[in-house]
Amino acid sequence: MWQRRLPFVCLNKDAAMVLELRYHHINRASTPIMNLSAEDKKHYRSIGHQLKPVVLLGAHGITEPLLLEINRALDDHELIKVRIHGEDRDSREAAITAILAATGAVAVQRIGKILLLLRRTEKPNPRLSNLMRHTRA
Repeated sequence: MWQRRLPFVCLNKDAAMVLELRYHHINRASTPIMNLSAEDKKHYRSIGHQLKPVVLLGAHGITEPLLLEINRALDDHELIKVRIHGEDRDSREAAITAILAATGAVAVQRIGKILLLLRRTEKPNPRLSNLMRHTRA
């Protein structure tokens, strides 16, 4: 179903969060985990400072179309901002964890309700990629 929510957080008696993602075809488990140096993070944060959020997570929570849109934006732009609405800090942290697990992206920075995501692509489009348009001097 198009608007079905993903149940992504289950709290056990130890209050530990367990991720349960139903749409495994979206998950990119083959993506290697990137370790970013402090210099790289600083560079990505400077690029991300100019960006506006391209994906907004609203009241419907994490849905299949939302994950598809995040994957599309990461494939096109490599570095994107996501705004996560919600007053509860724990639910925002759970949503961030679910997004990272489903997309295979790396969280470069989190400030309040804004998340800066990075996922490098093999063949970036020079006209769309935020990383190629903002090269180091």
